[in-house]
Amino acid sequence: MRFRRRQERTRAQQVRQWIWPESGWWRTFLYIWRRVWRLADSPHAIALGFAAGAFASFTPLWTMHFVVAALLAWVLGGNILASAFGTVVGNPVTFPFIVPAIYETGITILGKSGRLEGFNFWATVSSGDFAALWPTWKPMAVGGVLLGLFAGAVCYVLVRATVAAYQDRRRARLGNGVAARRAGMAVSAPRREQ
Repeated sequence: MRFRRRQERTRAQQVRQWIWPESGWWRTFLYIWRRVWRLADSPHAIALGFAAGAFASFTPLWTMHFVVAALLAWVLGGNILASAFGTVVGNPVTFPFIVPAIYETGITILGKSGRLEGFNFWATVSSGDFAALWPTWKPMAVGGVLLGLFAGAVCYVLVRATVAAYQDRRRARLGNGVAARRAGMAVSAPRREQ
């Protein structure tokens, strides 16, 4: 195979790559950011899609962020591919901050008291006792909507501004290139003798 690795990664290396990429999170973030710039759509649609992905990252539907983001982008008229890029807001580095923040915000809004420390999410899910999951999931859903709207609004403003600036620069650069080629053709065209 032409594009395969010479030595396949072990399962442990694949897990480590998912948690901490070889090139680092900053380089991964820059790659995704530049891919968003280059999407072929209006700055509004791209920013709306990215904001939908950022919003979905704050919901407690952890295995369905791509689906939630795509549906939300589709309903709002945003770019669906940009919504997939927007879900990168929720990643293994940010989830330890997002989950307690949405829980505490939900608890505050609902006027309840409680801590997330004694709760084992995966044990509750694997036991199939979803009634025990609801008291924790409900505050997370409420807090996730509020913080997700805030994160989505911030991402919308940032992404729209950067995509619009990139597209304007690209249009100007391509326009200058076309004008230069046209001028070059006019100069180099042989003159007809009369």
